[in-house]
Order: sequence, then C-alpha cells, then structure tokens
Amino acid sequence: MQKTVSRFVLPALLVLVPAPIKGQTEVTGKAIEQGTQRQPVLRLGLKQAVDIALAPEGNVRIQLTEELIRQAQTRSAQSRAALLPNVDASVGQQNLTRNLEAFGIRIEAPIPGFRVPELVGPFNTFDARATVSQSFFDISSIRRFQASQRAVSAAQAEHESTQDQVTTQVAGAYLTAV
Repeated sequence: MQKTVSRFVLPALLVLVPAPIKGQTEVTGKAIEQGTQRQPVLRLGLKQAVDIALAPEGNVRIQLTEELIRQAQTRSAQSRAALLPNVDASVGQQNLTRNLEAFGIRIEAPIPGFRVPELVGPFNTFDARATVSQSFFDISSIRRFQASQRAVSAAQAEHESTQDQVTTQVAGAYLTAV
C-alpha cells in the first residue's frame, strides 16, 4: 500500500508545487517569468487529479481491469454460442464429362450408321446443401453460460473496486502534497 501511494506522491508534488528552475522567478503567484515570456502556473484540483488517474490511459491497474472485463465478455459470448443453433452450409459446382462404357452402359443402336457416343458431356452440376442442428437441452452448456455471466459481473465489480482504490490513493497523495 505504501509503495503504491508513493508512486502518486512524487508526480503530484511535481505538478502541485512547481519549483522555480534556474533563471525563473515567480511573479504574483499567477505566472512564471522566464526572460520576457510568461508561462502560466498549472493549478490541479483534487477532482482533476482523480479524473486523470481514472482515465483509461491514466492508470495501468484501470487498464488491466478493463481488459479483464473484455476477456470475460468474450468468454461469455463463446459459452453462449454453444446454446445457439449450429448452421452448416456447402455449395459446390462441377463441370463433368462421363465415359458411359466405364459405367458399364452400352447402347447398340438398331439404326445402321448411327452410333451412340461413348462420352457424355461436358455438363455442369450444382450442389447446395444446408443443415441446422440444435441441442434441445444441454445443462452443462447452460451452467457454463451462467458461470461466464457471473465472471463478467465479478470483473466489473473488480473494476469498480480498483477505481475506488485509485481514487483513495490519489486523494491521499493530493492531500499529502497540499
């Protein structure tokens, strides 16, 4: 706990208590003069400090808990997929030429001079198929989905808890700096 508070104390002190750098002097508490330029003093309030720390790019712990929420939601969607219908489809097309003698088909024409061809084609075939399957009752899939929903809730609660901890640490560091 002490190490995490000290991580916030030093940056808060640097922002809250601007030290004059060589060649700078404070003028009327409103601006710092360097040569002929005036730079405004940054004032950071407690609410601003907390907002910065709770921003997605403000704290690594907040980023990690947000990633845990996304992972839990993805696992929940995967477990829900087991409860949904399964649809399979296939489409095929072929251009064929067949040798009738290879299939054992011989046709003798009774007309002299007329001969039935040995090869048939080329011709196209088109095949489209679809199958749908649905589990009527799968208690293990239902329980896995319910557990994954609870995991999402737990990850969201962990995120809220982390936000509360970060807020407390930033407020403590801010008050220590003031």
